[in-house]
Amino acid sequence: MWLLALSMSATAQTDGDQPEPYDETVPVGTEPSAESDEPTLHLDDVVVRGEKLERSQTDVSSSVQVVSREELESASMDDIYDAIGRTANVNLDFADLGRAGGFSIRGISNTGVSDQSFSSSTPLASIYVDGVPLSAAGARGGPLELWDVDSVEFLRGPQSTQQGQGALAGAIVVNTRDPEDYASVRARLRHGDDGYRQQAVAVGGPLGGRFGIRLAAVSEEADGAAYNITRDEPADFYERHNLRAKLGWLARDPGDASAVVTVTRSDHLFGQSQLVGDPQERQTVANDPEQADTTTDVASLRAGLPITEHWSFETVTGRAETELFQEDDYNASAEDDGIIVNRFEDETLTQELRLSFQGLDWFGGPVRGVIGAYTSRLDGDSGLDVVDGRVFNVGLISLYLDTQVDVEQRREGYALFGDLEWTFLPRWTLLAGLRLDRESMDYRYASNNDLAFTRDGPPLAADVIGDLIGPQIGLPEDGEGMGSADSDALLPKLGLRYNWSESAAVGLTVQRAYRAGGLSVNFIRGTFNTFEPEYTLTTELFARVALFDRRLRLRANVFHTDWTDQQVSVQLSDDVNDTQTENAGESRLYGAEVEADARILWNLDGFVSLGYSRTEFLDFRSTAGDYTGNEFPSAPRRTGAIGLRYGGPALGPYAQLDLTYVDEQYRQADNNPEQRSDPYALLNGRIGWRFGSLELYVAGRNLLDRFYLTQRAFDRFRAGEPRTIFGGVEVQFE
Repeated sequence: MWLLALSMSATAQTDGDQPEPYDETVPVGTEPSAESDEPTLHLDDVVVRGEKLERSQTDVSSSVQVVSREELESASMDDIYDAIGRTANVNLDFADLGRAGGFSIRGISNTGVSDQSFSSSTPLASIYVDGVPLSAAGARGGPLELWDVDSVEFLRGPQSTQQGQGALAGAIVVNTRDPEDYASVRARLRHGDDGYRQQAVAVGGPLGGRFGIRLAAVSEEADGAAYNITRDEPADFYERHNLRAKLGWLARDPGDASAVVTVTRSDHLFGQSQLVGDPQERQTVANDPEQADTTTDVASLRAGLPITEHWSFETVTGRAETELFQEDDYNASAEDDGIIVNRFEDETLTQELRLSFQGLDWFGGPVRGVIGAYTSRLDGDSGLDVVDGRVFNVGLISLYLDTQVDVEQRREGYALFGDLEWTFLPRWTLLAGLRLDRESMDYRYASNNDLAFTRDGPPLAADVIGDLIGPQIGLPEDGEGMGSADSDALLPKLGLRYNWSESAAVGLTVQRAYRAGGLSVNFIRGTFNTFEPEYTLTTELFARVALFDRRLRLRANVFHTDWTDQQVSVQLSDDVNDTQTENAGESRLYGAEVEADARILWNLDGFVSLGYSRTEFLDFRSTAGDYTGNEFPSAPRRTGAIGLRYGGPALGPYAQLDLTYVDEQYRQADNNPEQRSDPYALLNGRIGWRFGSLELYVAGRNLLDRFYLTQRAFDRFRAGEPRTIFGGVEVQFE
């Protein structure tokens, strides 16, 4: 709480006392000139809100890519995973065989750098929707659509000081459109290849007094390109439905209080089959459904109250509940050999209180910052069911396995945090942050395994199973248990920024991040174990500059991370499922992001986003092998994107084109070269015409129809989406 003491000792400055750190300076790359009646040609200012303390992109030290509402509305993106492709050092996670969903930031998967399927670990990176964090299940099938979204911020690198749990690798912050004091209506219809259809509507406006409302709905479905020749139906189909309602109490004057209540319901159903044979034929053969059905409810209350000219208070209350039911064919074949069901249910409650200050003076220099308290509670219930899994078949004799694994957990977290900027000399600013984080966990685990000679038949006697048959087929052991674990962490951040001018800055930050300990279940042995927290220390150099009268904006970050007490999945025998999570790892990663935005002509913008990330296990040994020196799974070394956008919101034609690239990546920590994904470059675009309130366009993804494999293992494959062309009609009245 030293930040609070520091702030309370500060005194408010008068306008005349404010220092002038940029006196007699001009933006880099420009020359002073006489005033002109011609409008200035420059890029719009970008404000980053995801770090709790609002900063311009010039002053923010984190590596942040912001996708604005205008960019979202003129591109061919439908959801967050489409936007990920345009962001350096952020990519889709394809490590989980046969399944879609998940993402990596700087080579770190949001679910972990090694397989932790039966671990209670929190995410390493999280998605926040209107201030509410989604669970790992919610990140796969939650409210991820970009319809009626105001901005998406990709924060690369540790955010533990500001966000706490679930942000060791970074965060994705989604800000949906708030109620406004004027009426507006938007509607959209799309139709395209492979049965792609989308309908969306959004309406909002004042209700009277200071109240406003905004409602948004989107429904989308597609058959997909893969086909199940056994079931004679589409295999990569999906359906997505998202409803959102916002009620706002709007601020009319600078001193007014404000509040927004948001309620969101999201339903996702999508297929996730594995291709067989020639993957370019895009055929699957599973005789049982392979799909995931997710329902997510998110509610939040954000309220702000200006206390004085220099102090303001904000509260964010959130609730997120996700149910995920995932069904897979037991052996992914045409034979009737049973199914596997994964169940995830979780509810997260969060409460954050923030006190912000600005325009204060401390030892002759301006200081601004935020002080806060945070509490959270997660109740989770996950399980694995094997139903009639045929594990033995000789002649007329078959054995069928039924397994039930259940893990219940409750996590409670508490934190105090602060973040500040102090300009102690003209152009020199100290960046400091601190978070005290505490988390407790209670858990219960139970597993049961039965064998039968027939489907749905009576289980065999326990002695027969355990003594005679079990060892021959590798039957998992029964087990149960309960326990608790606690984690504490002190997470400091320290940095220095030097502003050459109002449009150029360089700096250095050092910060610590962590993920709490948890529970690991080994359902093969019927045992469980707890593991301790893991920690990273990241050093980061950053540079920002705007050139040519703000027509060109450049950003660069260079980072190095040391990772200790790393939570990794250790294989205990030759059985690939005989694993448990331990603090057995040590690793490092380093790399850079370089990005540029440019206003080339009056109605022609361009961007470049380049990333490099090198990951390496420095110490990772298990019975299955020594992985020291290997790279992380889902960690491409090189990613990048380049794009052009012509036109704006005014009448007339417009066009957008972007090219994205992702390097090859390993599926698991063993770095098996036979299981590497393909590198790929995708061309996406959109062209249209705006006629007043009416807009017509044609758009497409993977326009060159590039075929590439995102997964290959055990003669099973998963391929990227083929070329998809769609047309759209939109109307808008404001």
